[in-house]
Amino acid sequence: MNFKAYPIIYYVEGENEEKLVNSIKNNMIVSGRVQKFNVCNKMIKSQNLMKLKKDTIIILVFDIDLVLQNKKNARTNLEKNIAMLSKHKKVVKKIILVPQDENLEDELIRATKLKKIQEMFKVKSIDEHKEKLNKCNNLGVKLKEVGFDIKNLWKSDKINQFDLSNESELIKL
Repeated sequence: MNFKAYPIIYYVEGENEEKLVNSIKNNMIVSGRVQKFNVCNKMIKSQNLMKLKKDTIIILVFDIDLVLQNKKNARTNLEKNIAMLSKHKKVVKKIILVPQDENLEDELIRATKLKKIQEMFKVKSIDEHKEKLNKCNNLGVKLKEVGFDIKNLWKSDKINQFDLSNESELIKL
């Protein structure tokens, strides 16, 4: 699919995902607008879609562990959001699902040479890591330092049990 012909929006779970996607878009994944919106916790409303341009490609980045356990109705919310987007064919060209295995920190460990996520910023806790990641002004450089490989990011196939697919390969450059 020629992504350059269409507007793209990423709906990502949180600040860390927003920071990561903004840091790797254009050179590792397709470019697009990034919006923090957890599709497993919140419902997309019709009025949100009215702001979209015709034939927008929607990329949903979400934690698969919430969906598997259906915590806080995560699976139900995700399915309803996909159905809502699918109904709006005039503005939504395609929906691409990008599940994260467990959480972003686990994804980053798999996609780098890190053994523990705290090694990335030389901190003691995961919370400190999250704070440092959000404040990092050169995340692309930091990712290179820890051996980041986009091919190993977003590889979970756990979503297959819901008759859905991990489509992350579609957005990787």
